[in-house]
Amino acid sequence: MIEAVSLRSVIEIYKPFFTRRTSTAWQWLYIALLFVGNITQAILIVVINTSFNYFFGILIAPSPSLPVLFWSVAYYLAAVGGYTFTAWLNSFAGDKLINHLNQMVTDNFLTRWMQSKTYYGANFLSKRQIVNPAGILSYDIQEANRLTVKLGDNLLNTFFAFVAGLYGLWQLSSPLTFEIAAMVFTIPGYMAIGALIYALAYNFIVSKIGSRLKSTTEKQYKIISKLEAHAHHIEKNAEGIELLQVRDQEKKGFLYRLQKSKKPYAIMAWLQSGLASFTALNEHLRFFIGVLLSVPQILAEKMSIDNLITVGDYFTRVASFFTWRHDKYEDATNLEVHVGKLQALQNEMAEWEAIRSKNELTFTKGRELALIELLIERPDKTCILRQRHFAFRNHNITLIQGKSGVGKSTLFRVLTGLWPYVKGTISLPVEKAKIHVIPQRPIFPNDANLYEAIAYKSERELTTVTKDKMDSLLKAFKIEKSVLAQKDEKRDWSKMLSGGEQQRLAFIRAILFNPELLLMDEPFSALNYAMKLLCEKMLKKYLPSTTIVYIDHSPQGAAENGSNTERVIFERKRLTSRR
Repeated sequence: MIEAVSLRSVIEIYKPFFTRRTSTAWQWLYIALLFVGNITQAILIVVINTSFNYFFGILIAPSPSLPVLFWSVAYYLAAVGGYTFTAWLNSFAGDKLINHLNQMVTDNFLTRWMQSKTYYGANFLSKRQIVNPAGILSYDIQEANRLTVKLGDNLLNTFFAFVAGLYGLWQLSSPLTFEIAAMVFTIPGYMAIGALIYALAYNFIVSKIGSRLKSTTEKQYKIISKLEAHAHHIEKNAEGIELLQVRDQEKKGFLYRLQKSKKPYAIMAWLQSGLASFTALNEHLRFFIGVLLSVPQILAEKMSIDNLITVGDYFTRVASFFTWRHDKYEDATNLEVHVGKLQALQNEMAEWEAIRSKNELTFTKGRELALIELLIERPDKTCILRQRHFAFRNHNITLIQGKSGVGKSTLFRVLTGLWPYVKGTISLPVEKAKIHVIPQRPIFPNDANLYEAIAYKSERELTTVTKDKMDSLLKAFKIEKSVLAQKDEKRDWSKMLSGGEQQRLAFIRAILFNPELLLMDEPFSALNYAMKLLCEKMLKKYLPSTTIVYIDHSPQGAAENGSNTERVIFERKRLTSRR
């Protein structure tokens, strides 16, 4: 059977989707259909065996009557037809249940992952396990749903068939009486008891192989996950790898991990061969043992020979229940792996939610953007910034500078509400809806035309007036003509545009949003000096009354020389204004 820990894990994953709420009514209906279908199939097993014995008895009888033979065949075929229909009903209900779970479970995980901001916060968690949210949301959830329903349906079928098999063997078993040392022993239902003993013995032997195979499979999956992560690393950093000429080192690292996967794979192959051998032996032996147990009854003329096939069938169904876990080893093991990944993502979300719940940062409405009694820390509790009070001037451009690693980007995350390791108050002069943020790496939708990519965030329909304004700004920011020629094509613009072009589109997006407060994290990092001057000029032109606060490593630029510009130095864990 499925181990208690694994079964508990499956229950924990799916319990929220089976409640008394009306939204889960369809799931309960399909489960009810699976129960009814499998119970009906178990009853029909007895009916089919009974009708077969009836047909076989007529067939071996001297001079069988053709009408009686015809009705015995019809009786058998009707029972088989009913069994076939219930099998279709189970398949239909199972498919419907899988589809409902695919939608509900994926939506639940995706919503929680996004709303809890774990997609961002996971970067700051202690990595106890490799978690691949993309694979989990797009594949593991669907596979877990499919295997859970498939195995659940099969387990129900096997259990009710087990009950039918026990009932049939008990009915066919006359008490077995034998004498040992002048003592007479009687065993009622001995064929049913024999089936149980055989199944338990087989289950014990194979479980030893199965437990070793499970641990080896888990090791293999971990190695595969590391191989996938390494391949993703190579793809993500392809240009840097080529420029640095470290192809051989990356190849060597990948091949090293690939080599490590060979030993677990060899052990898995050996164990799977052993498991396959025992399974093949069981497939043939369990029917024969059932027939063998009926020999005393036949010799004592308490059972006719036409019951042999029925006894073998019932014995097989009883034995199959106890060997179910091993008969379905591959599916059950894969389910454990997929559910384990779902739990890893759940644990990651819970960990980040717990961290965020301890956030002691308060945002208040004030006359200016100000930091009040602010303490910013790293996850290890070391201090990044301790500021009693610092205010940024309204309608002004403020440049924050400091040495690399001092915590400028972390301060940016605090201002935008992303960093949870912080205490204190931030006073905002505007509503949050009037704040716009330009991150270090501009973000664009996965599949959109250029207009949609620029308007990303806004849900308003793009009008002709808005597009005309975009066209004007695209020219003003000197976007290449080759890009403009493809502006109506849907694509991932982050892969087509250079870093500098992406940053210029981010400025265009900010201008169209027309915020009262604009926060920018190294927005000029991919621009040359001349283009940086142009972008600063455009920001001043189109956002003259916007309060702008941005981080930049380079001290050069027009923003530093403007009369309404302030330079702030981040050093020694505090901010200092230098005009």
